[in-house]
Amino acid sequence: MNTFTIGQVARQAGLKASAVRYYERQRIIPPAQRLSNGYRVYNADTLRWLSFVRRAQSFGMSLENVKELIQLTSHGTTPCERVRQLAGQHLTEIDQTIRDLRMLKGQLELLLRRKARRRARRQRFETIGDRPISIDGVRLVPRYKVKWCEATVRSLMSLEPHRDKSRLRDLAGAP
Repeated sequence: MNTFTIGQVARQAGLKASAVRYYERQRIIPPAQRLSNGYRVYNADTLRWLSFVRRAQSFGMSLENVKELIQLTSHGTTPCERVRQLAGQHLTEIDQTIRDLRMLKGQLELLLRRKARRRARRQRFETIGDRPISIDGVRLVPRYKVKWCEATVRSLMSLEPHRDKSRLRDLAGAP
C-alpha cells in the first residue's frame, strides 16, 4: 500500500499542506496515520477524497455539503437522493447569482449611458468675455456682430486709455 507525506498528498491534490491539515481537523478526510517521528502519512484513498473535495469546490459546493456527502458515502450508503437535492439547491443558487449579475450588468450599462448623455450635453461654448456666441457651432449672435465684437475687443486691448480717449468714444458709439 502506497503512503504519502502531507507535502506529497498536497502537491498531487493541488492543495497546500495547511489545507490538508484543515480538512483533517474538520473531519472531511480521515485522520492521517502517524509515524514514530510524528509525521503524518496518508494513503491513496485520502488522495482520492482530496481530489473529490477539490472538484466539488470548483463547482461551487460548500465544504459543509462536501463533508455531508463524504460522511454518507463512508457509512456505506449511496447518497444519490441527497446528491440530487444538493445539486438542485446549488443550481438554484447559481440561477440567483446569474440574475444578480444580470441586474448589476444592467445597472452598470445604465450608468454608462447616463454618463455618455451628460458628456454629450456638455456643450462647447464659444464666448467673447462671459457671453456665449455659439453652442457647438450654432450661432447665437449674428456673424457681423461677432466680427464687430472681436474687432472691438482687439482694438480695446491695443488702446492705451490715457492716449486714445477719442477712439474709445468712437468704439463705444458703434452698433
